[in-house]
Amino acid sequence: MIGDDVLDRVAIGPSGLPFNIGMDGRPVTVREAAVLYENLDSRTLHQTEITLPTGTPALVRTLCLVFDDDAATRDDLTEDHVPQVFASAVYWGEDYREFVQPLWTYGSPEEAQAAHREAVEEFRSGRARVAL
Repeated sequence: MIGDDVLDRVAIGPSGLPFNIGMDGRPVTVREAAVLYENLDSRTLHQTEITLPTGTPALVRTLCLVFDDDAATRDDLTEDHVPQVFASAVYWGEDYREFVQPLWTYGSPEEAQAAHREAVEEFRSGRARVAL
């Protein structure tokens, strides 16, 4: 079992950078990251129901991915690294829980929020090719 001393720390990757990022774009503890990641709705910034050109109902979510894979695995990052932990993706299926790999990533919640409308239009128009 993982102890509280580990859960209540900010996890640091091989480059010395944190890799658990919260909704405000700042580092969070391992415990906070786990709680946030488990609840898809709590990490969603925006969502819009659409119908894809194929006729499939879908949901475009712009959300926080929580984990910066680069910071968690790479040892060559510098302090100016901007985690790309916000993304837009299309979800479908029962309760819109199945998703395509995030198609656009962003470096801040503000950038993600500003780009949501464009992501919706890309999916709705078919320019973002989604094979479901």
